[in-house]
Amino acid sequence: MNNPPSHGQASNSVNTIDVEVGEYRRPPPPEGETTVLRAQNWQRPIAIAVAVAAAALAGCGLVPASTSEQSFCDGISDIVGGCDPDRPTFSGQTCDEIAREFGRQVDERVLAIANGPDDPEESKAVRVTHVKTLSASLVNRYLREQGLVSECGADEFLVTAEEEFSEELRLVAGNYLHDGPPATYEQWRDELRAFLQIIDQDEGLQS
Repeated sequence: MNNPPSHGQASNSVNTIDVEVGEYRRPPPPEGETTVLRAQNWQRPIAIAVAVAAAALAGCGLVPASTSEQSFCDGISDIVGGCDPDRPTFSGQTCDEIAREFGRQVDERVLAIANGPDDPEESKAVRVTHVKTLSASLVNRYLREQGLVSECGADEFLVTAEEEFSEELRLVAGNYLHDGPPATYEQWRDELRAFLQIIDQDEGLQS
């Protein structure tokens, strides 16, 4: 197994996933290329620097997209919290256990933003999108490290995770889908589902 590349190392070829409210487009990445998740948040895109290379899908580490202004930990940009010491962690041994851990952590982190102070640098909608991006990226990595990804479909995973969502989250989540008018919980959920689709990519590649 090759060692993960150093922070800031550029990948050679990149495919882009555009995740928009109510829509998901995912071209299959050719072998050896990099897939980048990019969220389109209302009228202004939020650059989500989460790069997942074929090596990552094989459990050998994540390869970051090219940039000179970001730091990466496990290939995940510090912009979305990839280097935070309190980033989401998982310990479950089955798909259901991990999905419930995922659901609880997303619920807690989104509500902390919703009920917390404003940030002049980033809107709450941007920070909530970061939570979804980071959580989906890390749970995908964990599932592959544990050899469970082929047993966990994204749709079923989200259904189980939702059982851990509080009523408060369901009531307020739509307010933080984008910086425009409030959306519905179902629209917010659809975007989270779009991020989780990374679980279903190249399931045959195992560590």
